[in-house]
Amino acid sequence: MKNRIGQGMKPAVIEAERLGFTVGFTKKRHMRFSKPGCVPVYTSGTPSCYRAAKNAIAMLRRSDKGIM
Repeated sequence: MKNRIGQGMKPAVIEAERLGFTVGFTKKRHMRFSKPGCVPVYTSGTPSCYRAAKNAIAMLRRSDKGIM
């Protein structure tokens, strides 16, 4: 992944890996979190909002529980 992850998104990547999601990137540098049996989660790779990582973590947890 090299340095494609924005510094503010590192907590979301760590949480995604802890939950068993794989992290990938789209052509336009958005992050894609996927896990078999769960809805994929897409978010900006370089967010401008300080809450983006917390929102991504919340979406990952919802996807993992099947709420989404």
